[in-house]
Amino acid sequence: METVQGYVILKAATFETGHGFALGHNPGAPSPFVTWQFTQEGGHRDYYWGHYYDDGAAAEKDYADRAADYQRRFHVREVKAPISR
Repeated sequence: METVQGYVILKAATFETGHGFALGHNPGAPSPFVTWQFTQEGGHRDYYWGHYYDDGAAAEKDYADRAADYQRRFHVREVKAPISR
């Protein structure tokens, strides 16, 4: 599993543009859940624009909302890509 800044990436949605969104969890962090936007190129992901949450359900909703909004705005398809390590 991929780890970013101490957060284990639980799920990720990658789009044909190379952009995507990820949901991470770090039980020891002050805000244990995060959603990030990322850009993937050459098998490497650059994570940015994190939204941090105390509540897992709120983070799950934000992850789904961010991915759906991006897909709707840019008319792109999700691609099935393995999480980079």
